[in-house]
Amino acid sequence: MNKIIQRRPLPENINLPDHFHPVIKRVLAARHVAVAAELDYGLHNLLPYTSLLGIQTAVDLLWEALTHQARILIIADYDADGATSCVVAIKALRQMGAQQVGFLVPHREKHGYGLTPEIVELAITDSWLVNTTPGNAPDLLITVDNGISSLSGVALAKQYGMRVLVTDHHWHRLNYLKLMLSSILISPVILFPVKVFVVLVLFFM
Repeated sequence: MNKIIQRRPLPENINLPDHFHPVIKRVLAARHVAVAAELDYGLHNLLPYTSLLGIQTAVDLLWEALTHQARILIIADYDADGATSCVVAIKALRQMGAQQVGFLVPHREKHGYGLTPEIVELAITDSWLVNTTPGNAPDLLITVDNGISSLSGVALAKQYGMRVLVTDHHWHRLNYLKLMLSSILISPVILFPVKVFVVLVLFFM
């Protein structure tokens, strides 16, 4: 199959610093970065976390879990953003005092993607939590970089008495509406200007 590479159109007004290499300028401009101010990653440019729909409900859930030393299991993904989010979440939870926290990364060929029913069963039968003996199911499941398509997994987790916090930057309108009724969902594609790493906002706001 022949692949066609198409060059992205460039904006007409590019106001990037002169000391930038022309190739760098073209790459940035093709990604809609046309002024130097957009390259400033200072904290003063961060969007208010309160504009992330569902953030306060999620924080309240985490506070309750930390206060009662709940058993927390992170359901991650094996790609770059999934692995990074998993590390950030676990490190932050431990720094906040969580003593029974662990992670589970699904094997894509064996378990499929995300919080599948198979992963829920695995979370119950095998202990993935530190300082926790086998047979003690997690009290709280937190998905990172997945979950928006995990309706059956969320439903099964609830049947077992687990609460579910979905943090995902993917989008599925119908699943979003259903998940809002069955779990706590945070997704930056909902009324948020940019698609960010939700976990960074949730744990370091």
